[in-house]
Amino acid sequence: MTVAEIFDRGARSPLLHDPFVQRIWDMVQDDQLFKKSPEQLEEIKRVNRRESLSFFARHSPYYAALFDRLDIDPKSASIDDLAKLAVPSDLLRGDGQRPFLIDDVEPVAQGKVYFITDERAYSYEELYGIMAEILGKPRPRCHLPVLLAKLMVAPVQGLDTLRGKRNFIWRIRTMGTFKVDRHYSINRVQMDLGYRPTYDLAIGLRETVQW
Repeated sequence: MTVAEIFDRGARSPLLHDPFVQRIWDMVQDDQLFKKSPEQLEEIKRVNRRESLSFFARHSPYYAALFDRLDIDPKSASIDDLAKLAVPSDLLRGDGQRPFLIDDVEPVAQGKVYFITDERAYSYEELYGIMAEILGKPRPRCHLPVLLAKLMVAPVQGLDTLRGKRNFIWRIRTMGTFKVDRHYSINRVQMDLGYRPTYDLAIGLRETVQW
C-alpha cells in the first residue's frame, strides 16, 4: 500500500468526520509542524490529549463510564489522568481487547491489533550498533551479566523512587528484557490492509535523530 493509497482510504473513513480526527488529519499534513517552538508543541500535546479523551468518550460507552469512574474530565485531563488509564498488556490480547474498541471502525480491522514495523527482525545488539553509528559513537564492546546489571541499577531505582520519579530504563526488572530479542510479525497488516514498509529501521532511526 502506497502513501497515496493510505491517505485515500483515510479520506473515505467515517471517522474522518469527527472533529478530533479532522484536527489530527490536518496536523499531520501541516508542513510547519516540526518548525514550531517547544512551547507551541507543548500546547498542541495538551489540546490533543484532552480532545483524544473526548473522542473516545463520544465513540464508546465503555470509555465514557471508565472516565466517570476514575474521575477524569476529558476537557481538563492531565498527564496524571493518563496514568490512571494504564492496563496490563495481557488484557489487550485476544478477546480481552474488545471492551477497548470504539464504534465506526472498518470491519476488516475491527477487533484486531496490527504491528507496524520493518519486515526483518533486529537483535538488541544490532540495534545498539545502528544507534552507535548514527550518533558517531563506538559500538558497545562490553557485555555485563544480567545479575551484575541489576545490582548496579538497584541504587538508581531506589533514589528515583524516593524522588517520586518514574524511569523505565533504570529499573531492575527492565535489565532482563535487554537479553530477550523480540520480533513482531507484520503479516496480518500486510494481508488485511496491504501495508508495505517504505523505511527500514536504520533509515527511520537516522531521520528521527536528525529531526
